[in-house]
Amino acid sequence: MADDFRGMINAFMELMEDNRNEPAIDRPKIGIFWWSTLYGCFGVDYEYADTAPYSVSSYFNQKVKCPKSRHEKQWAKMLRRGKVPSEYALLKFYSIPRGRVFSLEDGTFVVCHGRWMDEHPEAKEDILDEFDLPRDKTEFRYDEHWDIGHTWDDLLV
Repeated sequence: MADDFRGMINAFMELMEDNRNEPAIDRPKIGIFWWSTLYGCFGVDYEYADTAPYSVSSYFNQKVKCPKSRHEKQWAKMLRRGKVPSEYALLKFYSIPRGRVFSLEDGTFVVCHGRWMDEHPEAKEDILDEFDLPRDKTEFRYDEHWDIGHTWDDLLV
């Protein structure tokens, strides 16, 4: 029995050693996030940019990879699972700084965010790291939709 256990441990150690020698591959991601000074990026829901399909977008004037996640649904899921930080549990999903990461056909990435980014420029570094985005090919773009307190419904009226 002890020999079986040692054999299993040795096999796992070999696998981990092989992985340690492999270079880390940080594949860029698209998705949604919230941001706070306490937690940095949280509530992140992402998919890998290289596997997402393109859609046509007049907003970006080119094909774009848009994450399927929606803030409202992700927030509800996090609330059900107890994953929302306690400081925010009584707030609506649009009451906390949030944003969305897109991938464009030309190889660039766009992080859409609200005016909250003006007061918290340090969030950019957190977002770049969280989504493994190339710094030289990522644009941060203000859009009213991601202002605190706004939803699509507000903008459609």
